[in-house]
Amino acid sequence: MQINLLGQRNLLGAGRHFSSFCDAFKLLNVVGDAVHEFDVFSREDYEKCMASVGAGDVNIHFFDIKKIPPSLLKIRWPKLPGTNWHWAIFESDKLFPEQVAWYADADLVLVPSKWGKQVLAQNGIEENKVAVVPEGVDANIFHPSIRKFYRKDNVFRVLVLSKFEPRKGFPELLKGFSQAFSNDNSAQLVLKADSLYMLGRKDLSYNDNLQHLTDSIHSAGITNFKLIEGALNDSEIFHLYNHCDLFLFPSRAEGWGLPLIEAIASGMPILSTNYSGHSEFLNSIPNLFVELATERAAVSEMEDLGYWACSTEEEIATKLKYCRANLEDLQESAYEASSIIRQKFNWREAALTTLNTIRERNHEALNFEITL
Repeated sequence: MQINLLGQRNLLGAGRHFSSFCDAFKLLNVVGDAVHEFDVFSREDYEKCMASVGAGDVNIHFFDIKKIPPSLLKIRWPKLPGTNWHWAIFESDKLFPEQVAWYADADLVLVPSKWGKQVLAQNGIEENKVAVVPEGVDANIFHPSIRKFYRKDNVFRVLVLSKFEPRKGFPELLKGFSQAFSNDNSAQLVLKADSLYMLGRKDLSYNDNLQHLTDSIHSAGITNFKLIEGALNDSEIFHLYNHCDLFLFPSRAEGWGLPLIEAIASGMPILSTNYSGHSEFLNSIPNLFVELATERAAVSEMEDLGYWACSTEEEIATKLKYCRANLEDLQESAYEASSIIRQKFNWREAALTTLNTIRERNHEALNFEITL
């Protein structure tokens, strides 16, 4: 039998999840040689998969290939023989019919959080068809070991690392920072918020999105900011975390929240909402981060797209001031939070949880042929 992992490695959240999970799974003793990775955009990998997949295999699909436009995915993958598992990543508590159909078609749905499992149940997916497998963070890359020795000045730097879109709480974020620090040059808003998805596709709207972000910053009256553009590797992201004093994450909803967990693992003090996917790991560090109060709000005023959680500009401003005034204490709490997160939420644990799920759900598949 084989364990077939189907996705694509790239710098986007789903691509980084896929690559980290694949690497961790292949390192597990006993199963490593049985794990096969396939790039769903590669014709060569498609042909390899079609030639090797069998009725006793477990196939784990990391995103919905039915949603990918034909212009991007020119090879239409059929339903594979064997057992088919689908990763489920979503941000709203109401799913589109196409999403529900994709999950319903799976033999098992994997979600990274208990919140995600609850949402699937609300949308008609049977509870016994869903397993929670939390994502992880690479503790070898994201750690607090050098943070105390990083060169600092007297500027209080607030880092935001997320796509520029309403779901990430940008309208409240910018106005909240402006209320808290206006044009105080001893504080700075550091933004890595351009769309790598648009950049990777060479989409002309990338520049429009970046210009909209810049215009929004100026409209909020913020002059003490720094924009960082383009693709960054893990090492560059790690040093960005260490360069700044506070990680601000007012997201209205997340499937998981990869930048947030990386920032925590790196030892950053955190100011964040605590709803949806990222509640899975934030609830493991109560009182070790500063929580933004939220109110339930509709995703859209025009159509029924479900609900998420929104903070306010006043709440963000108040908590930003609190964080600056109590930064030394928050930093000590951040080191404790880092230790908990790196131990409990790492990719090896994600791989082991998946392997245990295979054993529990499909134990006959775990009959490996061993050659001495």
